[in-house]
Amino acid sequence: RIGAMSLASAITPEDIAPLRTAADVETPAYKKLDARFRQVAAAEPDFSDLYIMRRGPKPGSLEIVVDAVILADAPPAKPGEPYEADRETKMLEGFDGPVVEDDIYTDAWGTVLSGYAPIRDASGKAVAIVGIDVRASRIAAIKREVALLSLGVLAAAILAMVLLAVIVAR
Repeated sequence: RIGAMSLASAITPEDIAPLRTAADVETPAYKKLDARFRQVAAAEPDFSDLYIMRRGPKPGSLEIVVDAVILADAPPAKPGEPYEADRETKMLEGFDGPVVEDDIYTDAWGTVLSGYAPIRDASGKAVAIVGIDVRASRIAAIKREVALLSLGVLAAAILAMVLLAVIVAR
């Protein structure tokens, strides 16, 4: 969520307004945003996909603006490509404020946990969202690392208590 918030706060509606068709991936505006997203991903290797979406023509629909795929099961989407967000209610809530999905979900780009934050215009209206995905496999690895660290701390605490008990008993 913090990553999406940070990126969203640095993107203006003017940055994304001209990005509407697949041909726009060759424009300086697209390349600038794509490069910024790739810099963020290089600094945060847990991110697998960073993207911008705006509301589409139908309720619950979105359209891709920028898609910087780092590690995914599908190639990057092009500006203007539709994305149906009917089941990702948290994604649509990203227009209201920063939010993270409650559950891991699967789409064409993989099985991920996503966070979103709005890109706002000068009046405060959300014109798009920034999304950041973390692969489910990476989340599982982080959980394992935390569990192992917790077990190590617990074992050290038990050992310290046993040693203290031996010292006190003498």
